[in-house]
Formats: sequence, structure tokens, C-alpha cells
Amino acid sequence: MTQNNRNDILRKLLISSLLLIFTHNLYATDKYEQYRAYYFVSKSIKPNWTYIGALGIHYIPKKDDWNRTEIRNEISYRFRRDIKFSVGARINYVGRYGEKYQFELRPYQAVSLTWPRFNSFKFTNRFLMEERITWDLTGDNETIVQGRFRYRLDTKIPINKPALIPKTIYIRPMIETFLSFGENIDNAYISQNKYTIAPGYIISKKLTLEFRYEFLTGNSLNDHTLQSTTNLFRIQLTQKLF
Repeated sequence: MTQNNRNDILRKLLISSLLLIFTHNLYATDKYEQYRAYYFVSKSIKPNWTYIGALGIHYIPKKDDWNRTEIRNEISYRFRRDIKFSVGARINYVGRYGEKYQFELRPYQAVSLTWPRFNSFKFTNRFLMEERITWDLTGDNETIVQGRFRYRLDTKIPINKPALIPKTIYIRPMIETFLSFGENIDNAYISQNKYTIAPGYIISKKLTLEFRYEFLTGNSLNDHTLQSTTNLFRIQLTQKLF
């Protein structure tokens, strides 16, 4: 793929994303902003097996200082060149509205398929099942069990070099759909969609820095209409441990 073709794809992605965000923001009844910071580490533990760990902090200033601290652990196995299986869990401590606090356990299972492939970039299709067990820590003594099926399509397009090698600037567009089920959910429906544009920089073979703008839409489970939007800003540092 030539540089002109890559630039043409990037222009179309940018225009489509801006139109989508503008349209959804017009009709949403609730609008929020959220900020996230992540540090990821990955290490090959044996041929085809990889460990991934992460520490993350989330914050929504307009929701009475809603915040979440996340610890994540994952083991993945590359079955074939284009097929990878993963299992992991997120452990979250959540502060809500300055007075209600919760503990969350989110185990998940995923399979990632790499298809299609092009000369300078490839697409990854991730299918993930996530279970969510939430315990209230403020006296309500409530336990909620929910789940989400998530599908994500993403790719990384190199900008200043022909491939994703050190010193490369890239753009990473992603789209993800969430299907929720479980307690306190009226019926299973596509309850959330996420659209992402993420510029990044491969600092070295070990370090990658990425900035993400993620636009989330939430649908009402009663009439399936657009209810909320979130403009999410995320910074992420990923380190490979050889």
C-alpha cells in the first residue's frame, strides 16, 4: 500500500468519525467526559504464551467525582499465526458519587482473529465474554451479577514508515460493540458502542506510547434509543519485558 493510499484512508476515517460524533452528541440526553491512564506490561513466558498486566485509573469529573482503580492480569496463547486465545480478570475499586464504594471482579475470556491482512497493516477481530460481579461496600450488602459480550475491530496504520517498527508514528482506529445481560438489565440489547481514534508512537522495541480519543454511546434498554454519550480521553504506556 502506497503512502497516498494510506493518507486517503486516514482522511476518510477522520471525516467519518467527526460526523458520527457530532450526530450522536446532538441527540443524547446525558453527556459526560471521562479520563483514563494506563500502564501495561507484557512478557513472553514460553513459546506462544504471553503474560499481560496493567494498572489503570479512571475519572469522571461531572459525576460527583466518580473514579475507578483497575488491576488487570491476562494470559494469552497464540494457537496459530492469526488465532489467539486469552483469559484474564480485572479487579476494580470504584468510588461513586463521593459516598458509595464498590468492589468489582471482571473475569473474561477472548479469542482474537487477525483478518484481513495487507502489506503494511492488518485487522484484528476480538470476541470477548466478560462476567461482572459487583459487591457494594457501603452497607447495602448487595451483590450484582452481570455480563457483557464484546466485539472489537481494530488496526494500526503506520504513518511515517512502511511498517510498525521503532520510531514509527501510527494511527489506530477501533470500533467496539457491547451486548449486556444479567441482573438489573431489562433485556439483552446492544447497550453501548465505542468508537476510537488513537495516535501512537513506537518509542523502541520495548516501549509504545498511545493517546486515545474514545467516543461511547449508551442506548436505553427500554426503547433502544440513544441515551448518553461519553467523550473519553486515555493515555497508555505499554512496556515489553523480554
